[in-house]
Amino acid sequence: MAAQSNRRASDQRVVLLVPHTGSMGNVATTERVVRLLSAAGISVRIVVDDRTTGVSEHPYLSLYPLVAAEPEAARGCELVLVLGGDGTFLRAADLAHAVDVPVLGVNMGHVGFLAEWEEESLETAVERVVLRDYRIEERMTIDTVVVDATGMEVGRSWALNEVSMHSQNRRG
Repeated sequence: MAAQSNRRASDQRVVLLVPHTGSMGNVATTERVVRLLSAAGISVRIVVDDRTTGVSEHPYLSLYPLVAAEPEAARGCELVLVLGGDGTFLRAADLAHAVDVPVLGVNMGHVGFLAEWEEESLETAVERVVLRDYRIEERMTIDTVVVDATGMEVGRSWALNEVSMHSQNRRG
């Protein structure tokens, strides 16, 4: 089933790429994905932070917009494409959630329960994005609100798969 989009066919397509680039192999995979998307006329933004070594100095990847992992990073994107394990997926999901953009994960790590694709199927996954041959599945999220003893709200957030509560008054 083809993806539903509120963009006209003539509009520029943009994908936010969130790679885990802890090894040169993953940097090379990131380059391969950027080349495939760019060849299809899709613009790419790449999230960089202190965990994405090798991207900002890379002779090819550094030519693309490098953005911080901030809530606005995915604004205007068709989707967020994750290259990594569950940790990278959860960081990317936070960016996507901020602007209500879908997330597609390709497991490049050891633990990848949240990803839809595995590294061996990377080209197929990218091809499906290029062709808009994907469907968006709504996933349940958990909204959390923390209140103090007086009922005053002291925190608010959301979670994709779990929420953990810890007391600040732990003893011992």
